Amino acid sequence: MPIREKTLRVYPNPWTYIDHLGRPAGVVRLDPFEHNSNRAWVGARIADVTVTRKAVTEIIRGKAFQGNASDHDITWEFDDGPIEIPNTAYYRGEINAGSLIAADKLTAQQSGISSADFLDPKQLLDAMKAQAIKDYDAQNGEGAHASFAASRSDEPAPKTSPALAAKPASKDLTTQPKGD
Repeated sequence: MPIREKTLRVYPNPWTYIDHLGRPAGVVRLDPFEHNSNRAWVGARIADVTVTRKAVTEIIRGKAFQGNASDHDITWEFDDGPIEIPNTAYYRGEINAGSLIAADKLTAQQSGISSADFLDPKQLLDAMKAQAIKDYDAQNGEGAHASFAASRSDEPAPKTSPALAAKPASKDLTTQPKGD
């Protein structure tokens, strides 16, 4: 009988980073010791890439040298539901850092979060979104995120979990403290 691999159930947290256009862009690469793909992320995919500036190349003595790399605008797509990933120290560290959200109490406990400190993933994602937008506005000017969202109203919004709809949090849910 094969040995069952221990897994963690997590949600991606796209709100760990907001890009220059105000879009959620927080991603976690797959554990390099568990997966053989260097272009894959936990619960996220690149939906679109647009070249915003072409690479600059110069010919010197008949050889081409790239002086400046090209710039790209990347749009991300995130999974709606929980994802099962191997139970490794790398992923447990990402859960403790808030880059991945434990989908259940067992995953939280395996990551060192006590069951008393476990928070509903949807509430936690809502709170992290609100905090990320607040931080973004603090860095870029009051209302910056809303103005970027309004300027993108003609673009299709990136696919994100329905849990990411903004709801006011009654208490600070932006951190999941590590248990004893």
